[in-house]
Amino acid sequence: GHAAIEFGKRTGAGGHVHALDINEEFIKRTRKRASENGLGARITAHLLTDHRLPLADNSTDRIIARNTIIYVDDPVATFREFRRVLRPGGIAHLIEGDWRMTAVEPVPTGEWRALIEAASGAWPRPEIGRQLHRFLRKAGFETVALQVLTSPDLEGRLIGMINTVAGYARNSGKTERNRIDAVLEQVEQGLVDGTYLAISPQFVATAVA
Repeated sequence: GHAAIEFGKRTGAGGHVHALDINEEFIKRTRKRASENGLGARITAHLLTDHRLPLADNSTDRIIARNTIIYVDDPVATFREFRRVLRPGGIAHLIEGDWRMTAVEPVPTGEWRALIEAASGAWPRPEIGRQLHRFLRKAGFETVALQVLTSPDLEGRLIGMINTVAGYARNSGKTERNRIDAVLEQVEQGLVDGTYLAISPQFVATAVA
C-alpha cells in the first residue's frame, strides 16, 4: 500500500486512488495504512479475483503498474482492460524489467544465465520489458512511448533482486543447489573486494488511450 498512500497524497482532496492486488493480506495492509494516514476516504483497495478490473468504463485518468505485468498470463487482455477503464486521453504507465537483459559481475555470464533460466518458471514472461511496446500496440493503444532506464549498482542495491532469482531457481529444482550457492558466494566476494557490478534495465512504457 505504500505507492497507493503516496498517490493518495498527490491527488488532493478532489482525487481518488484505486489500489488493486490479488493478495488479500496486501489489501488489508493497504486499507490499514490508508486509514492511519487519514486517507481512508480517498483510497479504495480492491481484491482482484479474475482478469477484469472492478472499475467502470472510462472512469480513470491514470493507471500505474510496476513489476506486475511480468506475472500476467495474457498481457494483451490486461492492457485492453486498461483501455476500457481509462478515459479518452488517459494514460497507462508500465514499468517492467527484463530478466534476460540483467548482468551481474563477477559471476560468469554462463552461470548467471543458467540461474535466470532455472528461475524463469516463476514468471510467465521473464522478458516482459522488451515486449511492453508490442503488447500495448496489440491491445489498441496508438500512442506508446518507451524509455529504457538503468543505473549500474556498485554497492549492493540489487542484492535483494539477486536473492529473489536464486530463491526461484532453488524452488524450481532445475539446477543444483551448490551451483546457486556458488553464484551467491561470488556476488558476496565481489562486494568485499570491490569487483561487484549489477545492471537491471527498467523499461518504462507510457501509453495514451
